[in-house]
Amino acid sequence: MMNQVNDDYRFRYKIAKSLELISNDCLSIQEREKRLPLVELSENRPLLVLLTWVASKRTQAFKYVDVYLEKGFDVLIVSTTTWQMYFPGTGIVATSSALADFLNDNQSYQPLVIHALSVGCYVWSFTEEQIMKNQDKYESTIERLKGYMCDSPPVGTVANMLSHLYFKKDNIFRVIAEPLLYVPILLSYFFFLQIYGTRT
Repeated sequence: MMNQVNDDYRFRYKIAKSLELISNDCLSIQEREKRLPLVELSENRPLLVLLTWVASKRTQAFKYVDVYLEKGFDVLIVSTTTWQMYFPGTGIVATSSALADFLNDNQSYQPLVIHALSVGCYVWSFTEEQIMKNQDKYESTIERLKGYMCDSPPVGTVANMLSHLYFKKDNIFRVIAEPLLYVPILLSYFFFLQIYGTRT
């Protein structure tokens, strides 16, 4: 059954808190102090970066993984939690930074293809922003990017996106709760700007 295939992959490795690498081949990983691990590849191979929707179930996300593994890709899953959406200044920025650095450090992964689903499009936009602001550093990553699919991108504010997760459209609690969702988001941005806003 499709739901049980998740345990059959030959290789699964947690690169960072929100990044997991999956392959049909047993890969060699070089651990590095205070840096993300390096995947040791003898030759170039394609990588599909799958940015999933908020709180996606593994059985759902792995249906996409199966398709790309069958096509010969390794797959890097980028997951997003509700907590990261609440505090994008720390949660999503940290994930985007880790993703950009992993792609840049592992240059044998080429070509790179991005498949972003729902909020994953939002997360990828943070990664793109970091890459474009540091084009000299990420030049090789830019050159290796060959495809981008933005599937069902969210529309509206972060608070609006989160409210859809918990409340039905006509639920009175959604009318009351949605404005309250802005509070931690605004506090997060304020905190983030205090740390980074004055830097050039």
